[in-house]
Amino acid sequence: MNAEKNYSFGYRLLVVIAACAMGVMAGLIYTWSIWVQPICQEYGWDTNQVALMGNVMLATFVFGVTIGGQLLPKLGAKKSCLIGTVAFGGFFIISAYVTSPVVMYLTYGGVAGIGVGILYVVCQFAASAWFPNNRGMVMGIFLAIFGLSVTIFTGPINGMLGSMGVKSTMTIMGVLIVVVCLIGSMIVSAPPAGWTPDNAGTEQKAVKADNADEKSLTVKEAVKTKTFWMITVAYSLLVWPYAFISSYLGIYISEEKMLSTAVVVTAVSATGIGSALGRFLGGILVDKLGTKKTYLVMCLCSVLACVVMMTAGNATVLIVMIVIMCVGYGGRTPVYGVIFTKEFGPKYSSGIYGYATLGTAIFLIVAPLTTAAIRSATGSFEFAFIIAVAVTVIGCLSLIMTPNKAPVEEK
Repeated sequence: MNAEKNYSFGYRLLVVIAACAMGVMAGLIYTWSIWVQPICQEYGWDTNQVALMGNVMLATFVFGVTIGGQLLPKLGAKKSCLIGTVAFGGFFIISAYVTSPVVMYLTYGGVAGIGVGILYVVCQFAASAWFPNNRGMVMGIFLAIFGLSVTIFTGPINGMLGSMGVKSTMTIMGVLIVVVCLIGSMIVSAPPAGWTPDNAGTEQKAVKADNADEKSLTVKEAVKTKTFWMITVAYSLLVWPYAFISSYLGIYISEEKMLSTAVVVTAVSATGIGSALGRFLGGILVDKLGTKKTYLVMCLCSVLACVVMMTAGNATVLIVMIVIMCVGYGGRTPVYGVIFTKEFGPKYSSGIYGYATLGTAIFLIVAPLTTAAIRSATGSFEFAFIIAVAVTVIGCLSLIMTPNKAPVEEK
């Protein structure tokens, strides 16, 4: 690609649309809670064993983000997305035909999770790079579509599971993933190094001014800074509340709150609505308020929701709080893509972002395991909510206290 070429707005928009199409497929990672009971019933597996499988996928998803972050600057967006498509879609289909939980941990929880992570980071950074003055908004749109996947697919998947069973449903969804992502891979691309929008006015001037003062740090340089580690701590702690909710939401509502299956389905859909809304709003707020103020607002949403959910017994109140909690979770996700680009420069930002996500892998496993242990010991989820609030507050303080600029000397 030519850095001097004037790429039309239509072309850049098409890349964003292709990235979002792949994002909605990758977002199927969040539908695992509706697969748990049908798999347990069909295969006779233990509930905790199957529930944890979804969190293993979320953890390997993190490793996929790290891998994808390194692939993007080396192989480009198209080849990277093709690798992600084969890993996610191909092994999603393979998972439909295994009958051992150990094997499914490897196929679905392992390789497919890595594929999701590759698609997630490559699509997000490639698409947003075409709109450098609106990175937050583009990332927010992509992340909203990614989060909205659970709302789009919960009903159809639930219906297919009831009428067709696990194997057929998983096969159909796997084929859909492959088809959509192969088409998207042919379209998505990243702009050439040094490219800026060739439209007149303040956007081009602002971008050129930014680039003039900007130095893109390598991963090795970035990890030596206090800024990187403080952001990484916040990012790692971000996932705690959502990790245990995504695995145990159905059990929490049906067994602890004693509400109906219809409420469970509505609540699972509500997580997608809340997450998508938060990601979209968070992307807009990042461009207007900056990263730290946006992060604080979204953390307050999560804390409020967790506190109310501990005592709520009414289905409507509970679902509203689930939406608010997921708005808080989703609204913080655009912050990371923008803050890494802002602090460390655009060239290696996807790779730096990828390394920062590794910490989340630990908490994606620790959070549900802690929740299971607390529930087993106390018979309820109340203390798990208290821990989620404390973790959210610590993460918030870590990010808002991060130095404004990474203290690295220019070479």
